[in-house]
Amino acid sequence: MQCPFCKEEILEGAIKCKHCGSMINGQKQPAGSWAMEKWQAVIIAIILFAIMMLANGYITMALFLLSSIWASFDAGKLDAKKFKSKLMKASPGMVFIGCLLLWIVVFPWYLYFRSQIKAGLVELNNGSAVPSFSDVDPANDSLNR
Repeated sequence: MQCPFCKEEILEGAIKCKHCGSMINGQKQPAGSWAMEKWQAVIIAIILFAIMMLANGYITMALFLLSSIWASFDAGKLDAKKFKSKLMKASPGMVFIGCLLLWIVVFPWYLYFRSQIKAGLVELNNGSAVPSFSDVDPANDSLNR
């Protein structure tokens, strides 16, 4: 059986695609799935920010850097760039740079966006995905001369 959204192979009778996180056949979310609300992400970020401001300079810099690195690696692991986002493209590099430059905005956004992906509530980017080399037909490739 194939996922209707990402076309990856999934188990027969699956409720949620393990590749893109989409719910299959409009089924309801499993009881164990949870999506963070925006205000919860903001509260978590404010608490972390307050802790960072109370710490000395090296600890603050280390926490900013470590949280940015974690968000970047996590965005890569989730393949977050495949999903629609209103704030920015969620590629690992963009998440890392965004967190470093504007942590108080980008980090809570990423926490919220991540929970929405894991709960299967975010749509895939249709048409903006880069095709793999196996999808390219060399006979019709305009760069092949």
